[in-house]
Amino acid sequence: ISGILKDVFINEGDYVNPGELLGIIDDEDMKANLLKIEKELEISKNNLTAAEQELKLLKLSNENSLREAEINLKQAQAELENQIKIQEASKTIYAQTAKELNLPSPKEEPYELRNKKMVYCTIN
Repeated sequence: ISGILKDVFINEGDYVNPGELLGIIDDEDMKANLLKIEKELEISKNNLTAAEQELKLLKLSNENSLREAEINLKQAQAELENQIKIQEASKTIYAQTAKELNLPSPKEEPYELRNKKMVYCTIN
């Protein structure tokens, strides 16, 4: 241990016994350094706690975002399935109507109706 001696209990040339206290080192610098390190440790602990809380919030937020995205995906899939059914029903109705009225198929060129207006018909 190095430092400045605060008190000395022996004189030059004195005989000493093992374990005998020879002096006291000024520990004010060490105490100040220890206090600084303890404060830095407390700050680090607080930063860790804050980071853990932020991580928990992000996990919850991501879980909520994931749930919301899954709900949106299911809604979009249901909407797509519904639109496919509507399209298929429309094609069926159109095909029946076209057959009853002797109209050309949707892929053919334009045709004229009784009032002589040109109409284009396509169904995808």
